Amino acid sequence: KDLHAAGKIKLTDSSLMEGRLSGGIESVLVENKHITIKKGNLGADLGDVSFEGAIDLLEIHDRGKNNTADFDLDLRSLKVPRIIEMLEKKNGPFEAGINRNIDAVINSKLKVTAGWSRSRETTAGLDIKEMSLSGGGAGEIKLKGPLAISGSKIDYDLDAGFLKANFAPILNDQRYASDFNSS
Repeated sequence: KDLHAAGKIKLTDSSLMEGRLSGGIESVLVENKHITIKKGNLGADLGDVSFEGAIDLLEIHDRGKNNTADFDLDLRSLKVPRIIEMLEKKNGPFEAGINRNIDAVINSKLKVTAGWSRSRETTAGLDIKEMSLSGGGAGEIKLKGPLAISGSKIDYDLDAGFLKANFAPILNDQRYASDFNSS
C-alpha cells in the first residue's frame, strides 16, 4: 500500500535535437503520492539547466483532488539560434524579421507551478525571477514578473528593462538600430 523509494538518475548516451545531452538527478525521493527531485542538471548544445522541486499526485487516491508540481529552474547560456531552431521544428517557420543566427544567450531563474486533474482545467504559473537576453550586439534586455496560464487565458504582470538595447540584430533590420535604455 505505501510506496517509498529513493534513487538517482544519470543520463548516458543521450541526445537532444541530434546534439549531446548530459546530466541527471542527484536525488529522487518518492513517499506515496509525493515526489521530491533535488539537484537536477542537464547540459546540452543549446545550454544548461539546473532544477529541483516536487510533484504531488493527489488524484491517485482521491479523484476530486488536483495534482500539483512546483519547480525552481536555473537556465544558463541558452543559445538563441538553437531555441529558435527547436521552436520552428515544432511550430513551423517564424515570420520574416527574426534573426535566426544572432549570437545571443538567455539566462534565467524561474519558478514553475502546475495543477492538473481529470475533472479540472490545467493551470500553470511561471514566476520569472530574472531573465536576460544579451550578446550578439543586442545589448541587454531583462524581463521579470509572474504569468498565470490556463486553457482559457494568460494573465501577466511583467517588467522589462533595457540596457543599450539594439533591436536591429534581433529583427535583422538596420532600420531598427537603437541604443535604448530603460529600467
